[in-house]
Amino acid sequence: MRDYDTAVRQAIEFQRGNIRIPGTREIDPVVVLEVRDKDGGLVYREPDKRESKQTIDAGSVWLLHSIMSDCTARFIIWGCGGSNNDLGLDFYSGGVKIPSGVKTGTQQGPLKASDTLETWMTGYSRHAATAVWVGNANNELVNDRSFASANATVRLWKNWMGSYHELLASRGVTDIAQGFDGIRPGNVAQRSFESAATDRTVGPDFKYCEQTVTSWVRTDVKYDSQCEEKEIDTRNGFLATAETPAQFKEMKKFVKLPGFKPEPAKELAKERGIPIAPTDKSTGQVALSIANLQTGRTISTTFQVTGTVNVPSLKNWKLEIGETAAPTEWKTIGSGSTNVTAEGPLGVIEPRDLKDNAVYTVRLSTDDGKGLKLSVVINIKRTNVPNNPFGSVTPTPNPNFPVGTVTPQVPRP
Repeated sequence: MRDYDTAVRQAIEFQRGNIRIPGTREIDPVVVLEVRDKDGGLVYREPDKRESKQTIDAGSVWLLHSIMSDCTARFIIWGCGGSNNDLGLDFYSGGVKIPSGVKTGTQQGPLKASDTLETWMTGYSRHAATAVWVGNANNELVNDRSFASANATVRLWKNWMGSYHELLASRGVTDIAQGFDGIRPGNVAQRSFESAATDRTVGPDFKYCEQTVTSWVRTDVKYDSQCEEKEIDTRNGFLATAETPAQFKEMKKFVKLPGFKPEPAKELAKERGIPIAPTDKSTGQVALSIANLQTGRTISTTFQVTGTVNVPSLKNWKLEIGETAAPTEWKTIGSGSTNVTAEGPLGVIEPRDLKDNAVYTVRLSTDDGKGLKLSVVINIKRTNVPNNPFGSVTPTPNPNFPVGTVTPQVPRP
């Protein structure tokens, strides 16, 4: 938190025209070393007596480089490039892909996110580092939609870098496609480790914390796992306790919450369906149950579903129905914000609103980020029997009138 407060103070001091505050950067950077006019005449040269100090470990720089130079790490937005005129960030010179690292950026307007003040792109190869900025010198918004995103900036940067490296090649520079392996620091290596997913394309059945990835790491740094294991009561999804029988205890993996502002992370995990460890302890009771429905049951008339919701710190619950055994769409048929005890009513299934002779899934779940849900698969077969809120009733045979006999109608005297 102290570093964060210092950074805020530093930003304020910059706005006031001060270069730094005590305890922050010790040496001011030198941006321009030399300026020459169009004829090659020297206009300005930075004095040779310059201080230098390594402020960032070379291994950390390599880790950043490994991200910015790997087009597969940018697949969410930009991806890999095939020419200098597409929106992949790789650039080409004479048809040859040049190893490089890149970073794009967009400055939003002060009033709304759809406004754009400027876009920029910085990048480097072994022979050049270039920054491209697109915006208005008077700080007006960039309203032309073709320029209000980084698209134009990307193409400008790629074409400039491609042309520059072609110029180098024409002047006898033979290693314009040289990569970075020759300057890799000694304190980095590629390691395989267990990792939670961080991209936006995983499906609902993705097994978080059960994937292994290979990535660059610093060998002189100890990394904490992004995942944690907890013993869970499988009947309710809460932390197992002495009230949990051994057969219902199971070790499960969860994505760790960050130490800084965990509450927004909880909301994000809920939105994305990312499993995080429960904090509630099991009381030994089942959290969710549907009392009068089992998989395979056939429903033919109006049916009231009953069951139990027993969840500590409950936010809300809902009962849904969806077509097929693996629905892609759900319809809510019951909901509430308080626990339901003693096999109380949860919702009503109306077969007349559903397809006849079809398979449906009924799901009871909580909307609290804990991932608690219970599903049963049923069959729907509509009949002309009058609606009965308690489901279909099977008549009880009368032993005095065996099946297949006819009771005569005797006239009254």
